[in-house]
Amino acid sequence: MAIYLEVMGGHCCQPILKGLDMNHQIEKSEEEWTLEENFRADLMDGWDPMELDGLGRNSLQQWLSTDFIDATPEEVVRACKVLMEHGINPDTNSGAKDTNSGAKYCFSWPTPLYMAVEQGNLGCVRLFLEYGADPNRYDASRTCEGTPLMKAALAGNEAMCLILLEYGADPLRSGFFEFYGPNPATEARESVGYTGDDVGYVGRLEAREATPLFCAAISGKTAVCNLLLEHGADATTSVEVNIVPVYHRGSEVDSGSEGYYGRWNETPAQAAERSRHSVAARAVRSFLRQKDLEKILPQGPLFSQQTRAAEGAKADGLRMVIGGQMWSPGQEMSNEAPVAAMEAPRQRLRL
Repeated sequence: MAIYLEVMGGHCCQPILKGLDMNHQIEKSEEEWTLEENFRADLMDGWDPMELDGLGRNSLQQWLSTDFIDATPEEVVRACKVLMEHGINPDTNSGAKDTNSGAKYCFSWPTPLYMAVEQGNLGCVRLFLEYGADPNRYDASRTCEGTPLMKAALAGNEAMCLILLEYGADPLRSGFFEFYGPNPATEARESVGYTGDDVGYVGRLEAREATPLFCAAISGKTAVCNLLLEHGADATTSVEVNIVPVYHRGSEVDSGSEGYYGRWNETPAQAAERSRHSVAARAVRSFLRQKDLEKILPQGPLFSQQTRAAEGAKADGLRMVIGGQMWSPGQEMSNEAPVAAMEAPRQRLRL
């Protein structure tokens, strides 16, 4: 991506850099040119950064495509910054032309922000958000159609999720998610309302209203689950999951799974448990228990010790004597109980 100058009847690839005279530029060897210098040279020569390549990608999307150029994440950040300085919108997406049908595009490329999240390029994500990219815009990849936060949660990238949340990403926005896993175990089917074939299926599944928390839970990303819950994610929302119909699988039909049908609704904790991510399931349920206790107990520092004790009892499966009355896990407590507990010694009895 450099400008070719006529030198002694041949071609010499030299960048024309602002502030440097020709002698200085000729003295600089090709190995010394930085990626950014070459990039700015093309811009000064009149290259239109809005131009699409043969695959329908704009310049930001090209820099975020691994098949386009072999560059470090830092080099990509610098190049994208130059492009946006020249007016490229980080929310712009584009598509590839369908030369057979004559249609303008046969498919769309994700936005630069979504592509940066897919690549795990935190520097580019921060840069695009600073330049006004929409963190709640729906986009798509091969197996996920939703927001950048969904994609970051699925990857378990806690830092990526945090910066998206800081710039206004909505943890409640849902989207389409296709993944690989088992249908519910026989003993769990009634609790999730399972309807379908009575088989032990392992294969492609889909959820059309998957939340970022659901994506993190089903992938066993416990730290991301905790982060999303702290920022307002709803752990009680059930998501409908289906076995992917055979006619949607193309040539990727799983061996022995043809014709299987199954549908159920599960919460993030149930999804994590079904996917054998017990730590993530416990984290989500622990958060829900804590929220239940906060509704029962009066707020304020006076009751913080009692809140921790009650939470411990619920987590450990213990009974607690509060003011002479027995309190069990799941049992509602009167407002007077915490006061009585402050005046009477606490006792714990094994169930």
